[in-house]
Amino acid sequence: MAAAYYIVALRSANRTRQAQLLMNIASLSFNNHEWNRAYKKFTDTQFNSAKDFIEMWETGTDNELLDAYNILGGFYESLGVFIKEGLIDIRLIALLMTLYVRGFYEKIAPYIDEIRRHYNKPRILSEAKYLYDELMKYLEKHPELKT
Repeated sequence: MAAAYYIVALRSANRTRQAQLLMNIASLSFNNHEWNRAYKKFTDTQFNSAKDFIEMWETGTDNELLDAYNILGGFYESLGVFIKEGLIDIRLIALLMTLYVRGFYEKIAPYIDEIRRHYNKPRILSEAKYLYDELMKYLEKHPELKT
């Protein structure tokens, strides 16, 4: 009986922890004016190649875009780590943030390999890629959540 109670208590504590973490994530992201401004700037800015992006980065011609990339890239990298480590269930991200994850990652994905090579940093956005891949796997099993 004590073992069963302990298991139930652990599950409850885990769900509470995930809910608290998700609320913190929501308040740092789409419930935050600065984050929303960064998301809009990043998704609205046109760049047609990795070279365009790298040039903007290295010349500092669009510091607002660079700030947006850093805010969003760091956010999605962190979220990818939370998913990978089992701190948040991918289902919660699918329910709450599919549109945002896809909007960011699908915009930068065609250029990531070249950006990694240019800077000789093979892990640039690797956790964001993990997040995106896990989300897409989940959405394949739950097409009603696709946006």
